[in-house]
Amino acid sequence: MTALSTLTRNALHTQHTLQSRDIFLICQLASTSAGAENTLEEIQSWSFEQFFGFACHLFITTESSNIRKQLAGLLPKFGAIATLSLVKIVHYFDLQDRNQSGSNPHFPTEVKELALQALENMPVQTLASGLAQMIEEDTHSILRPTVAAFLARVFYKKEEDILSLLSQYLSKDSWYAIEASLVQELSSPQHEQVVVGKSNNGKFNNICAFQARTSLAEKPFTEVA
Repeated sequence: MTALSTLTRNALHTQHTLQSRDIFLICQLASTSAGAENTLEEIQSWSFEQFFGFACHLFITTESSNIRKQLAGLLPKFGAIATLSLVKIVHYFDLQDRNQSGSNPHFPTEVKELALQALENMPVQTLASGLAQMIEEDTHSILRPTVAAFLARVFYKKEEDILSLLSQYLSKDSWYAIEASLVQELSSPQHEQVVVGKSNNGKFNNICAFQARTSLAEKPFTEVA
């Protein structure tokens, strides 16, 4: 049993801020893409999840950078349902980087950066609840490195502490595992300068506390991982 209650899980699928004008804009953007004409006729009968899938697919596959950027601004409005897809997009590019595959033959590199920006632009409460559900369901920890890298990226950007929210939503084991991965990520050379530069905002002390806890509880984290 995870820390997310059934009520909270059900609520995740209804947390969105899409307005009629947003739906109309997505349809307009799709109408300018080749092969979308027949699909648009079916939209009236689609579920919310199906419409999100359509918007996400258009975001990935469109040949227009302008359309992609507009969709990146709209995807956060779908709420927590968008979290998993956006993280998977980032994870796909992370795998390409780790495998040193060079430039991606299928998708422009801007897809990853825009997906990260869309995640960052989500309300922190929605983002935390979406991430929590995804982390709990990621039983093999496939997405954990990508999640940790993203959390390190937004650690100093969010006005509210997303880690505090995650610690409330996640089961104990899941929280410990993410916490350990985040400490490792923030301890990497690429984040070292950021940590020093932001030490005055108080969050540097949080990192020190994380490091202390992980060193004292190394064995449990290993078992969770």
